[in-house]
Amino acid sequence: MILYIKILQYIFDQLLKNTMDSNTLTIIGTFIVAIISGLLAYSSSLSAKEKEVKLSAYEKLGLDIHANLEKLYNNTEWLLLIFQHKNTLNRGDLIIANEQVSLDVDKLRELSIRMRFFDNACYKKYESVVQSHGNLIPQILGYTRHPHETPRDASELYSREETQEFINKLSILKDEINSTKIHITNKIAKEYNKALSSSRKVTVLAFIVLFTAFIAFIIFPLKEQSPSPAKEKVMLLSS
Repeated sequence: MILYIKILQYIFDQLLKNTMDSNTLTIIGTFIVAIISGLLAYSSSLSAKEKEVKLSAYEKLGLDIHANLEKLYNNTEWLLLIFQHKNTLNRGDLIIANEQVSLDVDKLRELSIRMRFFDNACYKKYESVVQSHGNLIPQILGYTRHPHETPRDASELYSREETQEFINKLSILKDEINSTKIHITNKIAKEYNKALSSSRKVTVLAFIVLFTAFIAFIIFPLKEQSPSPAKEKVMLLSS
């Protein structure tokens, strides 16, 4: 790559002089052909295995994120619907409802680590909704989160204030989960497409170099060759 840069620098120096003799033109043309051939060869052999691994990783991550955030969304929405459409509620009803749309906590934690390797901004969004869900559900079901807390009886009814409070919190959380799912899947799709077309950039660069060289050879004239000095004719005068 350093050699290519030096060659291009030499070419531009010649172009700035606005003249090139035929020998210089031949040398520059040879170098440009070598550069283009090198770029195209690099493009064709651009770590096909590495690209395959990247594409596979992005595809799996995208599918896993979508599936698990969809489960998180469904769990949140199901609890919200129970609050909205059942008049008399106790915690036992919500415990049963929560188990009907269960979550794989280990899978969610594993995805958290994978998201951290992928993109820090996406990781923070993902962690935010997972933690918000993890903090809210124990409050709804009456589970203890700290050693000094006492679990609430499953038969205990929710008050009207509690019901409205949980409806508001679940509604906000549901929208946040859906927004996060869309944001992360779009980001993964963007990286997937970028990896898919990575070799095209090198090919485009090769054609840009070729086009630039072609235009340069048309615009900049050859330096006129200075003719060799003519031999003077000597006329011998006879006496």
